[in-house]
Amino acid sequence: MLFSPFNEKIATIILLVLPCGFLSILSFEILIALPEIALHFMAGWNAQYLLCFHYSSPIPPFAIISGIYGALLLLKRLKPIPLAMLILTASFLSNFYFSFKCFEANSQNPIVYTSSSNSHKSLLSIPKKDILQKYYQIKRERALFETIKAIVPKNLPVSIQDNILSHFSARRNPVYSFPDYKEGEYVVLNTYGKDWVAPWTNPEECRKAVNELLKDNRFQLFFKEDKSGEAILLFAKKERKNEIIKNAKRLVKEDPKSTYAH
Repeated sequence: MLFSPFNEKIATIILLVLPCGFLSILSFEILIALPEIALHFMAGWNAQYLLCFHYSSPIPPFAIISGIYGALLLLKRLKPIPLAMLILTASFLSNFYFSFKCFEANSQNPIVYTSSSNSHKSLLSIPKKDILQKYYQIKRERALFETIKAIVPKNLPVSIQDNILSHFSARRNPVYSFPDYKEGEYVVLNTYGKDWVAPWTNPEECRKAVNELLKDNRFQLFFKEDKSGEAILLFAKKERKNEIIKNAKRLVKEDPKSTYAH
């Protein structure tokens, strides 16, 4: 498992040390990353060990830190300018050939390291106007979502759809994955985008649960920002009404300029 498929595993190692001009291999600090690399390499799903996804995020910091120590070692033998040029060139080229394109509308996930699927040439790419507008829309939705999140108490069980569940993970009480909502005191949903339901979740079950939630006499829809059929929704048990108002007023007091809190 550690070495299969060999081409992807060896490419991962190369691309790990490439941005620092391979200076990481000159420092023993890179060895600190070996247990983490081995752990990810034993996964049967390549998204776990390729450097394209968040799963492998604990690994690159070790490569950068060891790259710094490797540079210090070479500075004893080389002049600073050639060494700086080496690092900058390696960093720019690795970004150019192996990164996502800036503000790409529907960028394909780079499942493998190939020029056809992963050569996005992100450096110096110019975002189109409609892509920038989409970016600012997402930024606004995120600010609204964070406000809703701040209203929900951390000591009560909450039901969240699976693809945003991690935002509520650091809680003392249970967090239920929607459509499992009946044991929760609060329910937070974000239906922006056609793929608002996670691909590993049954969309029909989620839509059915939303309809049930709207008819459930124990719950009330306290907030809905509706836009072209897409919305951020905050449901809660009816007895939580005064608690929600109190928390919303607290947010307004903390940040009087926040239109989301108002």
